[in-house]
Amino acid sequence: MQKYLIILLFITTLVSLVVSSSITPILGIITLLLSLTLSTYAIIQKYAGTEHARAKILKEVGVMVLTLVIVLFLGGIASMLANYQVGMRWGRWRDSCPRLRRALWWDTLSAWGWGGL
Repeated sequence: MQKYLIILLFITTLVSLVVSSSITPILGIITLLLSLTLSTYAIIQKYAGTEHARAKILKEVGVMVLTLVIVLFLGGIASMLANYQVGMRWGRWRDSCPRLRRALWWDTLSAWGWGGL
């Protein structure tokens, strides 16, 4: 059941990218929370009935949440740096477009001028 649910959410996320991009963040949050819930449930089932079960469960869930926070933080930094690089390159291209247009315009005018003589 759990395997099919995750596959279904993955397929739904891919379909939402094609159909409507405004739903995608909501489905991403739902998928993240569902996977966190399923992982926590699996950890609880793993340590059910063992000695010091609460401490072991707390340790594993804490490590999982800390890993998730670190991944989200590093992902945010990576996306910020990528956005900065794209912005710098796009800015250079955007600034060179009017220069190119002016150069082509002057070339066209000068060709007409020389051709008319």
